Amino acid sequence: MPTPHFDPDARADLEELWSYIAKDNPDAADTYLDEIYQKTQQHADHPYMGKSEPTLAKRLGIASDRLRSFLYRNHRCYYLTGTDTIWVLGYIHSRRNRDRLFRERFRRLRDEQ
Repeated sequence: MPTPHFDPDARADLEELWSYIAKDNPDAADTYLDEIYQKTQQHADHPYMGKSEPTLAKRLGIASDRLRSFLYRNHRCYYLTGTDTIWVLGYIHSRRNRDRLFRERFRRLRDEQ
């Protein structure tokens, strides 16, 4: 079973998500993260199962066939396909501006190189 790899931003997204839900219900936060991890593992097992994101990929300078996503409740997971697993870029709430968030994240990555 391939293990998904998580970008630091994706890990931060999950931590923020857990903290937000846990304010009201820590058990619900644990369950939500368990379920989103299970869904992520399904996509690691079958990387091309996700929705292709060619328009966003082009804007970010990524090969259009590599960027995919899936929706879990109110959060969309964006990931890159690899030869034997996936690289999770982030979990974005469906009401947030994904283009702005990814531009900021990719600008930071380019600046670090």
